[in-house]
Amino acid sequence: MTPALQVAGLSVRYGATLALDGVALEVRSGEVVALVGANGAGKSSLLNALLGLVPHADAGLQLHGRRLDALATRQRIEAGLALSPEGRRVFPELNVEENLDLGDLGRDLALRAAQREGVYRWFPRLRERRLQRAGTLSGGEQQMLAIGRALMARPRVLMLDEPTLGLAPLVVQEIAAFVRHVCATGVSVLLAEQNAEMALGAADRAYVLQNGQVVMHGPAAEVAAHPDVRAAYLGL
Repeated sequence: MTPALQVAGLSVRYGATLALDGVALEVRSGEVVALVGANGAGKSSLLNALLGLVPHADAGLQLHGRRLDALATRQRIEAGLALSPEGRRVFPELNVEENLDLGDLGRDLALRAAQREGVYRWFPRLRERRLQRAGTLSGGEQQMLAIGRALMARPRVLMLDEPTLGLAPLVVQEIAAFVRHVCATGVSVLLAEQNAEMALGAADRAYVLQNGQVVMHGPAAEVAAHPDVRAAYLGL
């Protein structure tokens, strides 16, 4: 079966700094893949490069068998790749519904309304606050809004960058449950997290990034049980 997302030899430089060095990974259809690493390991650089937000060199980037290397960011989104960025980046002066609609690249108002209803089913609190300014939401609600905005693009692969950063434990559990549930609908998920316990608990497989390189990968349970991972990321 063709992987949902396949990356080979991806490298990113910021001036003289090599942020990613020949990263290779794949996300299979209908699975959650965790991307674990410390702050500065290259997780955000990888997700941004996959969406074409930062210049990168790679030997192959495919989404369901379609080459993405030469495509602009909008074209990658239209092909089925979406990102909920680190820091949420909602528009504080716009209300919830307006923020969500910004995630829809199409012009079909009926499809937009249907997708918005789908987001509200995932996150009922957003429906309750649909006319409330995003800047007045709690941190957890803003994170739900950021994820919902990414879902408005109807992705085949959803990338989440630090979705639990700074959130209360109960909200972290809600985000973890969402990840598993959305995966069950056929959307593949690439989850970048410093919270290794949450990420490895929600994932089917995992990659560990260190200094811009993949240093370990495999089934999430096996990665979580590795002594180096337990010591470095799980505090065990």
